[in-house]
Amino acid sequence: MLVLFDFSGVYGQQDFYEGRTSVKKECQDIPGTNCYCDEEARTRLISEIRDLPFRGIHFLDSGNYHYLSRLWLEKLCEPFVLLMLDHHTDMQPPAFGGLLSCGGWLEDALASLSNLKGVWLAGPPDADLSRISEKHRERVKTLSQEEMGREGALERFVSQIPLGLPVYVSIDKDVLSPEEVTCNWSQGSLGLKELKQGLRVLYKRVGAAVIGVDICGEPRSDSPRGEINRSSHVNAELLSFLEDMERNGNNEE
Repeated sequence: MLVLFDFSGVYGQQDFYEGRTSVKKECQDIPGTNCYCDEEARTRLISEIRDLPFRGIHFLDSGNYHYLSRLWLEKLCEPFVLLMLDHHTDMQPPAFGGLLSCGGWLEDALASLSNLKGVWLAGPPDADLSRISEKHRERVKTLSQEEMGREGALERFVSQIPLGLPVYVSIDKDVLSPEEVTCNWSQGSLGLKELKQGLRVLYKRVGAAVIGVDICGEPRSDSPRGEINRSSHVNAELLSFLEDMERNGNNEE
């Protein structure tokens, strides 16, 4: 199922999902959601996703709302692994009373989700990866932005994800180069072609074991029209690619 969570109004300015069956959740009236998710907003968002099927492609708006991945993962009742492609680790310790945040949701997931058996994190700079807490290092395998610049590095990294467990994929488009898309956070240097090549290796390796994908990294809703259109184009490319992978597995484009 294709699901869109529109917190900022940006999806109302994009057309990549038109002509497809989708569920669009209008979230602009939910206070307490921007970067941090307070308890009232958390309760509301959990209610919004409660009856949605887990398997599908979920668009989460900008990186300010990446913490919604954490709420999706809470729905999983079986052991799984997470492949996360992001220019940031999202493993900062909580700053405000333990509130769920876009910068710390993965730390929260590792600390509280017993079914999360491992994280494969690709995209942050070496310096950020070096600050991952020692208590998580055994469960978090990493590929830095610098390493990912080597030809085929992402494909080799993904090919090491162990078989036998479901895989959830979380993509923040800030892992991509600014030449590909403009996000509202600092960005990496990955090309869209290389991202799709890595995902193709994943589907070829695990197939139907990919149980869900989410995508965030939209520009601000008041960004120039060209930036919003370019983001919509990248969304369309990723959506078509993922739908093809779901149908045909390892088929070449």
